[in-house]
Amino acid sequence: MKTCERLRPLLSRFAEGEASPAEALGVARHIVGCTACKIVLARERRLHEALEGLRDPVSVDDEFSRLVMAALPASPPSKPSLARRRGLRLAGLLAVGVAGGALAVRLFGLATVPEPLRLVSRLDLDGGSQVLDGLARLACAAAALLCRIAAGVSPPMRPAGSGVHLAVPPILAGLALLTAGTFLAVTTWAVGRKPRGVRGPGRSERERESLRRH
Repeated sequence: MKTCERLRPLLSRFAEGEASPAEALGVARHIVGCTACKIVLARERRLHEALEGLRDPVSVDDEFSRLVMAALPASPPSKPSLARRRGLRLAGLLAVGVAGGALAVRLFGLATVPEPLRLVSRLDLDGGSQVLDGLARLACAAAALLCRIAAGVSPPMRPAGSGVHLAVPPILAGLALLTAGTFLAVTTWAVGRKPRGVRGPGRSERERESLRRH
């Protein structure tokens, strides 16, 4: 009985031809005088023959897979984080406010000029998108320049001692800055919105993974 318990796990390997020479010799000698192990070995051989007779799994044509994957809706781009969207919207609104300040300085003779670059340096634009952050800072830098021009102040890149002042009508400078700031504000607002009717990425990814498995 102890010999049966020791050799029983080897019967399947012997039936499949994967047993080592020593194991095969031990099984062959044992089944000569053991009817129970001989029956188990016969069952293992029938099972092995049945498995060998099975057809290979059906392979899917590459063109069919390509057509199915092309029919699936593409995952929408991930929208910017909440902190970045708020920072970009604030930058656009800041540009609009700078334009109003420039007009106020020029038309109503106010004594101070806003410093948008100093304000922008304190904004937390969540550095996850360098392109969007760069556009926001560039817009505010342009706002600072147009603000100085509209207020009759020398631009910061003026050569020292040249005494050159850019003469731009305040209305045109203000309108240009208002347009740029409004465009930036609307654009950054649209970036943070999710279009209606667009399916979320999770469902599309699950469909793709299911097709890959099948």
